[in-house]
Amino acid sequence: MLLVPRRSTTRDESGTCVIAVVREGGRHPIRAGERSAPNAYGSLVRAAIETAVRMSHALTEANRTIVSLRKALWTRTVIGQVTGIIMAQRGLTADGAFEALARASQHRNVKLAELARTLVENPHSDRVL
Repeated sequence: MLLVPRRSTTRDESGTCVIAVVREGGRHPIRAGERSAPNAYGSLVRAAIETAVRMSHALTEANRTIVSLRKALWTRTVIGQVTGIIMAQRGLTADGAFEALARASQHRNVKLAELARTLVENPHSDRVL
């Protein structure tokens, strides 16, 4: 039995062309007079490649977003940890500890996340704040 792909296209809710290939046994999927088989398959291949390229771009963008979100989560975690350390060492509230960290960051002209990482790595350093 010969399996021949049949072309079926539709658009999803975002308007992106979606191609579905359905296999049929024993009969040619392209109707007489519609278009020649080589042109139809060439169109199908071209559309599949275009879809693959769009999906590749979307995947690349999704990966960039994941990296960015992981970095933000790590940064937030480290800042939260150092805020807790400052609260314990100085008896400050969470807001007071964060303000002290922000002031030290501005005074030293160092990004807050970098200063927080330094303090987490060496929590007993009194010279940092």
